[in-house]
Amino acid sequence: MKKYLFATLMAVMGVCAQAQIVSSSSSRVIRFVDEKPAEPFKPTRYVKGGFSVLNFISENDDWMSPSYYSLTGYNLVFGYDKPFFQDKTDAPLRGCISWGIEAGLSSRGTGIDLSGDYELSGDDYVEVLKHSLIVNPKLTFKIGSPKFSWYYDLGAFVRFDYATGIDAGYDDLETLFQEWTEDQNVDAGLSLGTGFWINRFEIGFGVLFGFSPLFSTGTENEIEGMTISPQFHIGWAF
Repeated sequence: MKKYLFATLMAVMGVCAQAQIVSSSSSRVIRFVDEKPAEPFKPTRYVKGGFSVLNFISENDDWMSPSYYSLTGYNLVFGYDKPFFQDKTDAPLRGCISWGIEAGLSSRGTGIDLSGDYELSGDDYVEVLKHSLIVNPKLTFKIGSPKFSWYYDLGAFVRFDYATGIDAGYDDLETLFQEWTEDQNVDAGLSLGTGFWINRFEIGFGVLFGFSPLFSTGTENEIEGMTISPQFHIGWAF
């Protein structure tokens, strides 16, 4: 009888020990899964496009006392973004700093109302729209994860006008404007932007500050000022 009870007790102890080993192994597996490192930010190639509001801010009003108004433009660029520093913790919100470059098509321009102190015949306006090639290196700061992040960026761009469109209230005014002015076909300035990435989709807003004038008069009453172009765009990473 004692032998029978002893054998039964040993069998129960063996089953309990085996269960404890299995339980310990399972907990180690669970801890291993929980400690899987967070997905890092990776280099990204993307395309984005949208529309712009084109403004010219004049620093002098001596040239025929004009007033300026906004036009609608466009932007379409390809970009590359590569992280060079990022938070490697498992926190749901992580920081990342990356460098990148965008290149593509842009526009700048303004509308000019000449009906102030000068009474010309017809509709006294001129609209100047320039089509440009733009290159914009930038730094980008991201907060979030590769699946959802908020970003803001700072860049320094240069753009080259390859075509200029002029629309005036009447033909003689367009001719006069071309005689009065000379094209300025190179622009440089700063860019600011912010937006959200949701997986591969991006929606954002930015502003280009161009420090070069759209045109010059070649006289002592030179037109000085800067272009300010708010932009709205959507993008796709591939």
